[in-house]
Amino acid sequence: MIRHFQIAVFVYAALLAGCNKGERQPDLKGVKIGDIAPMTGNKQTNQTLKTINFDFVTFELPAEKIGSLNEVWAVLKTEPLRLADANAFAENSFRAGAGQGAALDRVVSTIASAGGKKMGATLLLVPDGQAETLNIVRLSGRTILSYVASGGSLQHIDIGPGTLGLRITARKLAGSRALCNIQAMPVFSPSTEGLAPQLAARVRAGEFQFTPVGFGLRMKPGDFILLAPQQHIADRSKLGGLFFATPAGKPSVTVLLLICTGVV
Repeated sequence: MIRHFQIAVFVYAALLAGCNKGERQPDLKGVKIGDIAPMTGNKQTNQTLKTINFDFVTFELPAEKIGSLNEVWAVLKTEPLRLADANAFAENSFRAGAGQGAALDRVVSTIASAGGKKMGATLLLVPDGQAETLNIVRLSGRTILSYVASGGSLQHIDIGPGTLGLRITARKLAGSRALCNIQAMPVFSPSTEGLAPQLAARVRAGEFQFTPVGFGLRMKPGDFILLAPQQHIADRSKLGGLFFATPAGKPSVTVLLLICTGVV
């Protein structure tokens, strides 16, 4: 009887070994039970990215029609704007106004009536507390650019190749689900095309920020900013001329519209 039992145990063990032949057993050394437990509904693997969303629209307006913008400047507000240096902002031929609601239709219809053309629209998603740069004009070579700095001094900077843009920094207002603070300023970023990563990082460190021309304000969805030149400047060696004047063809100016569409 005992003999038969030993034989049965031996056969059963052999059958088990045969079934497992060729299968690689998982190595669980050092693995905790929590590491392989199924995820519960209370855990989230990825945090939802919080962004402040904008529509950025550019128009091209005939230079001789720039006076038509006086109609919209009259309904837009300058009080909400926080200018880094009001004198430098104006001396570089920058002008801005804030509005909301029906005033946006007024702005767009006035530009269209004056012969302005919509040149492009960009959806801009700015991560909360971070910055994105809108490209305004690309320089293929080097140039000496002049601008009015704080205190009214005329400064010159050797730039190019690269891109002159408008950098937008946005941050949600603490305690509010709809309000955000934004900061904007012109920035020149050197071109890094074709450069090795280490060299590209050094080149990017050489960007130039036109901080005296910066501005900020508080926005909520539906609010917008109109940014345009005080007057047409044909000289593209000046900051206002390079930022707003179109490079070729009939004299015209660029008008920029930044619309807050959501605080997510």
